[in-house]
Amino acid sequence: MGCGSSSASDVSMKSNPMTGSSGKGASSRSGRSSSSGSFSGESGRSRRQSDYKDHKFKLRWKVGEQLGAGGFSVVRKAIRIDDEIETIAAVKITNKRKGKQWLLDLEDMKSEVAIMKELKHPHIMGLYDSFFDEIDCVYIVVEHLPGGDLYEHIREMQTYNEQDARDLAFVFLEVLKFCHDNDVVHRDIKPDNMLLTGDKKNIKLADFGFACKCIGNSETLTDFKGTLVYMAPEIICKPTKYGKPVDMWACGVVLFALLGGYLPFETQKRYLDERLEREICAGWPVKSFNSREHKPYWQEVSSEAKDLISKLLTVDSKKRLTAAEALKHPWINTSETELVRRNLQHSLQTFKRFNAKRKFRSAVHTLVVIIRMQRLIGGTKAAAGGGGVWSEVDEKGAKTPVVDKDLPIVDNRRSARLSSSNKKVIQEFLNSD
Repeated sequence: MGCGSSSASDVSMKSNPMTGSSGKGASSRSGRSSSSGSFSGESGRSRRQSDYKDHKFKLRWKVGEQLGAGGFSVVRKAIRIDDEIETIAAVKITNKRKGKQWLLDLEDMKSEVAIMKELKHPHIMGLYDSFFDEIDCVYIVVEHLPGGDLYEHIREMQTYNEQDARDLAFVFLEVLKFCHDNDVVHRDIKPDNMLLTGDKKNIKLADFGFACKCIGNSETLTDFKGTLVYMAPEIICKPTKYGKPVDMWACGVVLFALLGGYLPFETQKRYLDERLEREICAGWPVKSFNSREHKPYWQEVSSEAKDLISKLLTVDSKKRLTAAEALKHPWINTSETELVRRNLQHSLQTFKRFNAKRKFRSAVHTLVVIIRMQRLIGGTKAAAGGGGVWSEVDEKGAKTPVVDKDLPIVDNRRSARLSSSNKKVIQEFLNSD
């Protein structure tokens, strides 16, 4: 996480989080002897201890199907095997043998694990285990949440009203109050990090990779961390020290999306541009809802809901509502009977269009990255994968070519040569509103 460091990460690209206790005693692996005379005496004992240590994770967890992958890590389903109840979990496996990049992330991972151990809440992803001392890999085991994220949850809804939005807002305001009461600032609040259980009955905050301790009302953080369109003005407009209010700004952005169906601050670029900075620095006063551009999307939304959004998207962090204050806001405490009558079908349709465009834009950006990478490596090595654009990576770093079903299949022999018409289509889409 790197509290106080000057990392320039602006987009959270992390797999979901982390871990807990250590393994069992070494008696289960004792008595192994070396078959070679070269391993004797002290070195022989050292070798046996290392062999045991490297299999501590595997004595407790059985690894299953792959759930996701990154540059140095892979996320797989895992089942606990040393317990009467077979707990299903997700394990993030970071390969120590793929260069030294993992060492740069080691302190971040340990900080994330420490914070997740501290935060026990029904709406926060649970941490089961962590193994930092294995020889080949770091293993972080967390609760498996297969119900999708908040975007997907809303996309699947057939009807939608202000009670639905209020109930969701109440959950993440309650979670933020708990985090802030425990002096933790999350720094990456967004729908992508709000995951649902398999039965879709519970939503949990995940991904504490940017989370950091922040005591009381102090503003001591200086890192440029988060996801651009959810980042508060004090981080990007006039960079200064900041604290817990950055989470409340991000909460306002999420609430805006829940009620309006789109984000208040958007950019097609993967970096901070002047227009985005200017919009964020202006905040979102109530009058903005009545502008010609936005009024059609907000006519069905109550004035109380818009008032709460405006008080969360306040540029002055000292005037911005805290989580405790937001939970006392009139809209949060409006009766269910009243909120059910406030239909948001128009916002739901807007949200579904926005989400489809968001996913497609992400796929296009990923495709562009793939093409650039293939150009860098000459295309030859990529073509050896048999046409797949991704590779499954096991805990030892071995790769098996597969095709990601959510992305266009790339013909590796031709991917580096997009036709001018295709380039134009992609560019027009990325530049569209």
